[in-house]
Amino acid sequence: LGQGVEGAAYLCGNWVIKSFYNCTSILKYKACSRETEENAHLDIWRRLSPECKHYVCQPIKVNSEKFTLQRVAREDGWTSVNLANLFTPKETPLEIETEIKNAELCLKEAGYVHNDLYTTVYDGKTRRYLKMYNNIVLLWREVSLYEVVYSVKFIDFGHASQV
Repeated sequence: LGQGVEGAAYLCGNWVIKSFYNCTSILKYKACSRETEENAHLDIWRRLSPECKHYVCQPIKVNSEKFTLQRVAREDGWTSVNLANLFTPKETPLEIETEIKNAELCLKEAGYVHNDLYTTVYDGKTRRYLKMYNNIVLLWREVSLYEVVYSVKFIDFGHASQV
């Protein structure tokens, strides 16, 4: 799915496996560790309403210092892939953008902000927020020859914060 300063995430069938290989946090005020991310993810999962849980991969508690495990699919029949591998932010279909906004609202209702879906870029004159899709898994299912249903799942809660 992607690599960052602190680790890499892999999509393996119905699972996201995240490995941690470096723990120097970009955010000075926030500790960086597998445990920090796992605890935030577990707390988010507990706080989410049943309707909102389909926007977040289900965390699975594992006994490892270097890995976390998450369940992706909602049920059989869904295909999953890293959203960044299919679309750039400018060409993303409206129904997927709507799913992303709904997922962000669900996190907010649970008392959290992801903090790793957007990045700030300064070009010398202005600051702009750019979308990053490497922390979003896209799921889709063909319901007929002419209709596809989309859903998104957020991953990587290492920089999530409570609001």
